[in-house]
Amino acid sequence: MPAVNGFALEIIERCNYYCKFCIRSSSPLGLHQLSFVELEGRLNILRKYFNNSSFVALTGGEPFLHPQLNMMLNLIGDCGISCSLTTNGSVFSDDYFDSLKRNNIFTIEALAKLFFDKIAQKMINYP
Repeated sequence: MPAVNGFALEIIERCNYYCKFCIRSSSPLGLHQLSFVELEGRLNILRKYFNNSSFVALTGGEPFLHPQLNMMLNLIGDCGISCSLTTNGSVFSDDYFDSLKRNNIFTIEALAKLFFDKIAQKMINYP
């Protein structure tokens, strides 16, 4: 059996856009979101059964709409797991910089170049 290096977790179904090209069935009406406790349980399972897994991708919907995102990023970082975020980038705010930097979030996949450039520039210039 091949080694599993990482996992994608949909932490929120809701998104602020209806992108026709999106493979997710997300919308502004999406109701489901993963709770912090559920994430903690899933990370425990991942570490127990896939102890060589070192990567998790947080997806949605729009992850930056999740009210517990900072706590989730801190938990993932405390577990020593690398993380990436897939986002449309439109609701990214300065409130996330400390969590992103502290936990070495190494990839933010912003789908719109305008938003990606904005986030990347802020990340580069953030202390």
